[in-house]
Amino acid sequence: MKEKKVYLYGLEHIRGLSCVFILLFHSTTFITLSMSGIKDLAFFNGDLLRTRNIFFSLILEGQTFVSVFLIISGFLLTITTYNKEINYFNFVKKRILRIYPLFLFMILIGTYAFPDRFDFLRFISNITIFGNIYPMNLSPFNDANWTISVLIIFYLIFPFLKKILKNKLDYIKIILFFIIIRLSVFLITGTIQNIAAGTILGRIDQFLIGMFFADIYINKSNNLKNLKATLYFIISIFSVFTMTYFYNQIGGNAVEKWWKIFWLDVEGIVWSFFIIFYLQIFNKKVKLLYYLNNLSYSVYLLHSTVLYIILKYRIFIFSRNIKYGAFMTGLLIVLPLTLILSLFTYSYIEKPFLQKKEQVKN
Repeated sequence: MKEKKVYLYGLEHIRGLSCVFILLFHSTTFITLSMSGIKDLAFFNGDLLRTRNIFFSLILEGQTFVSVFLIISGFLLTITTYNKEINYFNFVKKRILRIYPLFLFMILIGTYAFPDRFDFLRFISNITIFGNIYPMNLSPFNDANWTISVLIIFYLIFPFLKKILKNKLDYIKIILFFIIIRLSVFLITGTIQNIAAGTILGRIDQFLIGMFFADIYINKSNNLKNLKATLYFIISIFSVFTMTYFYNQIGGNAVEKWWKIFWLDVEGIVWSFFIIFYLQIFNKKVKLLYYLNNLSYSVYLLHSTVLYIILKYRIFIFSRNIKYGAFMTGLLIVLPLTLILSLFTYSYIEKPFLQKKEQVKN
């Protein structure tokens, strides 16, 4: 089959909006807790952040959009390397030029802000693949960096995964393998939340699911009629809201349950269906979403710092419903400030290295 030369504008839409939802999720969660006088998360049981509003559940369980980022990574890399030989050195170099400059910048800012927290071994750990194992607390400057550690590992192994995954059965086998690993960890330790949500052992399934659905998109997408694709897209939207509402009602991230061994696989499948049908319907350039996508990485890494300032000085929009007041604070205060700051980091830190990235051959 010939290489599919289609620019996936729809992925820009999804990635740009996902960073906004993550910002709104963190803002709504932590501002709600602050307004409620909860300072120690150890005493938080999750009831405060339950909702009967199925639409608002997408905000309160907005951590699911981290899954979207990871799925898109597997999806996009599979499509862009389809039927191509990968030069491993150039492949890794391009990924480093994409994620490392701003990532290192945030670590350095955090180190200068909190020199008493600096530890050389932890610093080395944080800029390599071991950031989730031996972290250095530079919060709020490196709150999102755990994701980068997971991404780095995936980028390092993607070329090898691409070579060994020959058919759909191979994907199923390796996903089952990692489910068994997580089950073993749970049986030994009695916990699964942290390893499932914050390490490559928990997140690799979502990369693999993204790769799996990329193959489906490449080979099957042209077989869908517009009406059929629209129907499936509507079903996929319903599935996303049902998934987040259900997760919210059973406790969300606040509970430690055995089913979290495979919950991220459920998220991966539901979101992947949404992505491929969204691409069928809305794969056109939208300027606002194009610019938002450009800023998405900066927004993701910077929003915790802005939110910390808002929390420290209690710059809140108050409402009878604490959760909605927290949401409006995120939407009208945290988001605009983060976007303004992101314009600078994108223009002067990300963009120069992105231009160098484009000069690297595949």
